[in-house]
Amino acid sequence: MCKYQYFLGFLPPEDEWSEEFEGLMKYRDKMKALSRMRKDKSLLRMKPENAETYGVRVYGQHGGRFALSSPQILAARQDRMAERYAEKEQDFKDRLLDYGLALSEKDGMPAVVRQKPWSFDDVKALDIHHMAYDFAHDVPVSMINVRRFAEEANRRFDLYQQASDYLKRSGQSDRIDYLPGRDIALMKETADKLSGTGMLVSSTAAATGGRRAARTTSLDVDYTQSMQDAVKRAVSGLSFGE
Repeated sequence: MCKYQYFLGFLPPEDEWSEEFEGLMKYRDKMKALSRMRKDKSLLRMKPENAETYGVRVYGQHGGRFALSSPQILAARQDRMAERYAEKEQDFKDRLLDYGLALSEKDGMPAVVRQKPWSFDDVKALDIHHMAYDFAHDVPVSMINVRRFAEEANRRFDLYQQASDYLKRSGQSDRIDYLPGRDIALMKETADKLSGTGMLVSSTAAATGGRRAARTTSLDVDYTQSMQDAVKRAVSGLSFGE
């Protein structure tokens, strides 16, 4: 997906992610407000009911009444909020990946920026196993791309084996079908062949008995003249009386 984001440079409408971003920032501000309230020593000198009112008015937070008698309650709440924020932030980051965007900082503040998680060189060859029908003849692949592809294929294969073993041992064998086993197997098979030959075998050539499936055009064709002739033929064939 990241590979094709380099070819498709458009940005999604902001309203597809802005609402979730605003919600995340509100939760972040709420978490920070609780942290500031916990550090406010003036609550320790107040009666519980006054501390509660003060916390709501100044920090927008309930629980000020616990500042003196049960500070561990506020500490536990902040820990839960931090965990929840980390989950929400990661979910948002994962969704931004679909758009070629990332959550970063701009002028010291969180911001959504145009940023891809991997360089083009790192991802451009990772879908070789889907390209066998893209060429009318066998195609040599550079060893650096073969190596990147094989490393990822082997990594995916090992993780798939571990996940499958775990699901079998835990009585969840039916869940294995939800894993991308066929794609992983194809990738591993392609990687093993490429590592030995460095050549991507064309499925198109095999399906046509080695013949090229696509029409070829000589490089010395005068495209301008050809287009003009085609337009003249089309116009002359029109019947304007109909």
